[in-house]
Amino acid sequence: MRIGELWADEDRPTVDGEWVRGILILGRVSKNPADTNGAARGKSKVTRKFNRICESAALYGKFDGADAHIGPHKFDGAYPDDAKLGSFHNVTSTAKGLRADLKCRKIGETWHPQAAALRDNIEHNRPFGGFSPLFDGDVDPATGEVMTVDAVAGVDWVPNPGSLKSIVESETEDDGTKIAEELADLKGQHEELQGKHEALQAAHEELQGKHQEQEKRIGECRDLIGECRTRIGESENAMSKHLEEFHKPDDKEPDPKEQKKADEKAEEPKKIAESHSGGARTQTFPSRAVTASAVVDPFTFVRGA
Repeated sequence: MRIGELWADEDRPTVDGEWVRGILILGRVSKNPADTNGAARGKSKVTRKFNRICESAALYGKFDGADAHIGPHKFDGAYPDDAKLGSFHNVTSTAKGLRADLKCRKIGETWHPQAAALRDNIEHNRPFGGFSPLFDGDVDPATGEVMTVDAVAGVDWVPNPGSLKSIVESETEDDGTKIAEELADLKGQHEELQGKHEALQAAHEELQGKHQEQEKRIGECRDLIGECRTRIGESENAMSKHLEEFHKPDDKEPDPKEQKKADEKAEEPKKIAESHSGGARTQTFPSRAVTASAVVDPFTFVRGA
């Protein structure tokens, strides 16, 4: 059995209708550090190991029926539906680790685009990436051995898998280390940018607070200006009304009795003057007849003179 198992384990995955058979989904020893946050905090002396899982049907049986997703891991409580490639079944333990058959997903009558890419890579022996399970469990910090499997979120097709082999188990692929280093560099850059972002965020919040305070003061000033303008308008209206009342002409008709008294009062000086002149203005001048001889010859009149 041991020799046959080793011989069978050299078989690479094969495409069989809607199935991809014999994919190595979990190696016995991971090529990734145990707990270094993607190597961002340096290399770990402890490597993750999965022998206990491979030797316990109760543990590796929990991977049966797990969904396959396109990675890298982006699990935040639930995977997006369009990331699902299919599901794993028939999980078995081998010398190299856990193998399973992938039932590829179809959308209508066509393969899911990433499932089609996966099948194409396997058919043409392209050693790109591999599968990496995402699950909860307990790890022995001294040995790195994973002791339990609580829940399996999924098994992802990722550029840098935990397995020592590529998806087609190429013996010559050695790009995993370079990829890990690149990912570690990117992780470091991300953390640096994250720190700068947090600092800028704090400065932004401080400036935003000052801005809101200034906006509040500007609003109060605008309210005061509006109130002053209202009061000025009210004062101007009151002043205009007062001036109109003060200069308003007297349009009432004069009282006839009062007018008669005024006319009589105006005539009093005239009557007094007439009484002192003896009423001369009322007497007629005497008339006198004037006779004159006709002048026939004006020259005679001149000569006689």
